[in-house]
Amino acid sequence: MLMDLITEKSEVIKSEMSLNCSTLFSHETKLEICKIVVPRIYKRFFAYRLCSPLLNNGVYSSFISSFKNEFSSEFERSGLLDLAIKKIEYLFAEYINIAESIKKDKALLLSQFGFGSFDEIKVHNISLPLSEPHISGCVRVVTFVSNKEIIFKPRCSFSELHWHNIVKCLQNNGRSRLKSAYCLCADDDSGWMEYIRNNSLETESSCSEFYQNMGELLFWIWLIGARDVVRSNVIACGSFPILVDCETIFYPKLSDIPYSLGSTGALPEPQIMLGGGFCNTSAICLSGQNKTTILQCDFNDPDEFVIEYKECNPKFSANIPILRGNGVYADEFVEDIILGFVSAAEFALSNKDFIYDSEIFSKINLKTRIAFRPTIVYGDAILSAIEDSSQGTLASLRRRLENIPINYCRSELKKKIILEFELDLLSKLIVPVFYLDEDGQGSQHIGKNYFDMFISGNRLASQRLNDLNRDMVRDMAGEIAASFVQG
Repeated sequence: MLMDLITEKSEVIKSEMSLNCSTLFSHETKLEICKIVVPRIYKRFFAYRLCSPLLNNGVYSSFISSFKNEFSSEFERSGLLDLAIKKIEYLFAEYINIAESIKKDKALLLSQFGFGSFDEIKVHNISLPLSEPHISGCVRVVTFVSNKEIIFKPRCSFSELHWHNIVKCLQNNGRSRLKSAYCLCADDDSGWMEYIRNNSLETESSCSEFYQNMGELLFWIWLIGARDVVRSNVIACGSFPILVDCETIFYPKLSDIPYSLGSTGALPEPQIMLGGGFCNTSAICLSGQNKTTILQCDFNDPDEFVIEYKECNPKFSANIPILRGNGVYADEFVEDIILGFVSAAEFALSNKDFIYDSEIFSKINLKTRIAFRPTIVYGDAILSAIEDSSQGTLASLRRRLENIPINYCRSELKKKIILEFELDLLSKLIVPVFYLDEDGQGSQHIGKNYFDMFISGNRLASQRLNDLNRDMVRDMAGEIAASFVQG
């Protein structure tokens, strides 16, 4: 039944997009079904492995062989079949949304992204997801028949556009250390963004230049109150660190919620436990922290799948600059980061009137996403709570979040305030997470409201610019240096 449904949907995608997209859809749906199945059986699998004399990949085929006779009946009886169908329908709707957005935005894409003609605005392929799920899908790279690649964001992208305008304004006034991705906002529901690649550095001197540019970026994101500036949201493109996800960088002023340089998420921090292993989330990454632990799945047909917890130690994350094939980590460049930060701060101190009148403060009316910690933390907490909801999902969320440190906050009272704020937001969150509820029925979300807030005027940035002085700059330079010790 599932394979027939996947084939049917794949044919529609083939006609709407391309054969490549149809093939990817078929692969992705099977992979997602595997992810739905795995949490239901992985405890059985590990118990089986402990009892098995096999210590290599043969253990997987042996396990499947013993389990496959009862797999089909358990799959249907447990409610997993209903969840798998919902996941197929969700992914199908996501692909069709991309196809419809291309048709709707074709004229804008032609004029803004350098296509030669409308004939070039035909889809050749799309990538696997580059983000956590939004209501209408994930961020993906769309490759057109002309080989042009553009990022599609299935959410409001006005924050990316506003950041791009801020960077242009600062560049026009001598701040050449900043660079941003061009963004096109078609409407409130989607946007298109220049695809930024992790390009290598050209010379030895470019290493220092990159980290001075990182220091400049760090100052401006601190000024506007940014959070969640983590390694997955920054791309090292030559000598520039480029911010590619801006939905959490413009913040309202929230009472009782502390904000500091560490709140940005960019500074090196101790690794945290996520997904069964340690993970570093910081945009500024130290050597030895570039790894995580993931659940690896493979699913080729209903009778054959492989599951394995595997430590993933990629050669380099995209936030790490590369020189002659080697990653250039931040360990030896703290002075360059501080130099870039102080240079930007001195410019701000000398040009407060200009900054007040600039794009940073003018005409801000944005939807911003609330995240007091890296969003990957919330995703991990939600999935952990769903898998262990014996005491209720919110109780499990609380327990999980309590065990993850908030490194930028020293006050235990403030930490409790943040935790209660987070739980309130998460209880109202809609995310397309597919799981079985306590009654064994398929469900798609928890809560009723997406946790976005609107920001009108940048009061947090205004306050920080008002308060800025050289003593503050010196203290923040010390905070940067200290993060390299504890990170």
